[in-house]
Amino acid sequence: MMSRVEAWCVAGLLTAAVLGGCASFEASKTPPIPKASAPAAPESGGSSSPPALKQEVVAQLPAPQPSLEPGKTLNLTVEGAIVLALQNNQDLSVQEVNPALQQTFVSEARSVFDPVLVGGYTYTDDHLENDLLLQRTLQLSPAATANNPSYWEPVENKTSTHSNAGQAGVTQYLPTGGDVSLTLAKGRTSLHRSSSDQTIANLVDTETDSPSVSLQVTQSLLRGAGLNVNLATLRQARIDQRLSEYETRGTAENLVSQTEQAYWDYALANFKIGIFENALDVAQKQLDLITEQINVGRLPESERSAADAEVASRQSLLIDARSNLAQARLALLRLLNPSPDALRGTEVKIQSEPVIPEISPDGEEASIELARRLRPDMNQARLLIERDKLEVVKTKNGLLPQLDVFLQLAKDINETEYARSFVLSSQDMKDTHYSTQVGVQFGYPIGNRAARARDQRARLAQRQDRLALANMAQLVEQDIRSAYVEVARARAQIDATAATRKLQEQTLQVETEKFRVGRSNVLLVAQAQRDLLTAQITAVQSRSTYLKAIVNLYRLEGTLLERRGVNCPGREPVVLADAAVPAPAAAATPAVVEAKPAEVTQ
Repeated sequence: MMSRVEAWCVAGLLTAAVLGGCASFEASKTPPIPKASAPAAPESGGSSSPPALKQEVVAQLPAPQPSLEPGKTLNLTVEGAIVLALQNNQDLSVQEVNPALQQTFVSEARSVFDPVLVGGYTYTDDHLENDLLLQRTLQLSPAATANNPSYWEPVENKTSTHSNAGQAGVTQYLPTGGDVSLTLAKGRTSLHRSSSDQTIANLVDTETDSPSVSLQVTQSLLRGAGLNVNLATLRQARIDQRLSEYETRGTAENLVSQTEQAYWDYALANFKIGIFENALDVAQKQLDLITEQINVGRLPESERSAADAEVASRQSLLIDARSNLAQARLALLRLLNPSPDALRGTEVKIQSEPVIPEISPDGEEASIELARRLRPDMNQARLLIERDKLEVVKTKNGLLPQLDVFLQLAKDINETEYARSFVLSSQDMKDTHYSTQVGVQFGYPIGNRAARARDQRARLAQRQDRLALANMAQLVEQDIRSAYVEVARARAQIDATAATRKLQEQTLQVETEKFRVGRSNVLLVAQAQRDLLTAQITAVQSRSTYLKAIVNLYRLEGTLLERRGVNCPGREPVVLADAAVPAPAAAATPAVVEAKPAEVTQ
């Protein structure tokens, strides 16, 4: 039957096992991989540019589109391009795994405080044989015993020992800096001895059963003591996970920015194709007109060379434009990755017309404030400061001496049964032994040079992080102000290039009419055509540059994903513990842009 002590110990071990299983259940699950999601792509057909400002975030993931077959045409709006890029881009897919990877380090750091079940079993079989010489006396004369002769007789002795020893227990490291262990041990030893001499045969035959239970507690009082220092590694692992989320957000933001810019680059390349084809057609008609006038004798033959050169120049420009279109198509498809074979022969048809939103210059200061709060790199810099704070906590604690106090409670119950003995008859004996041990351990390296160096390194790293944060805040301000300058320049260029294009159209009409009546020459007409072609290209390019400048501004603000309705981890700004809490209105109102779309014709 099991004694009360044994039952109590077994119950404690089972409880510890259950707690340990519960503690490790969460770590046994594979961490989920967070995904950046976007609003559903609109139906095919004409579409304007994405809205410049969204107050509400749409977080519905669209249904995945079927893979495209090589050679098919992809009808694409700018919104649909963003959705495809977020779903299929391989760079983003690689980055999205990092938060799940970092979660495994959090579980690993948490496992330090999980209970650990320990146990062991040992069986020993020991045999010993030896020979003894016993002195014996011959009984020749009972009356004269003292004169009887003696002799030595060899005696063979055998000793067999069988022992079984087992132990089981649970140990746990506590966040306070202490260790607790509960151990239940039980051993059984059988000893059998035999001899060839009948006088001492079966000298002793014993069996010992020795159960014991012990509880040991060790607590650090100086170095390694306290929740702050012992939970610092776990908290650092959680900070590393948040860092990976902001890194994922930065990757998603760059992807959306690159996708929009690649979309408008492809649209610009398409517009250029149309302009160069029209210019080539005009130059060909001019050549035909000159050829006709040469045939009727109104122009000399030397005028043909200038017209031929102009047609060749237009053909060369058209060849380059088609090459640029192919390169822009490959760059866009690489970002979208609609199918594994998308780069092989997939054509893209643009369906979004450029809509020019008006940017208010009064929002520059608000944009700077938003960028300092919402940009992923700024939040990562703040998290690094918090991480290094925890490192200082650990290194500061490492400067203290090692001082541990320990307590051990043990109880041994020895039950011995002497089965056979030539001295004692068969009887049972029980012996209970209690043991209490209390002690203190101290240790301190002379000079403690390594700990001091680690503490100085951690404090210098913390100071460096704060200097880096201040420098980054200044760079953010420069980025925003430079982005506003670029937006204002690109917006002014739209009006200027549009006016230049109209004037060049009028100039070409005048020169063409003068040429018809003989008041101009081929070179002047060709020069007017080249000037008009340059003005048309510049006008189209200025609109694309303006749209790309706005996208870049939103990216530098850290609000591009919000404005495009993309839901991604790392949305909440990081606030340092020793920093002033910002006004809540700035976080909820990313309204630095006045959305006044005005469609611009080509």
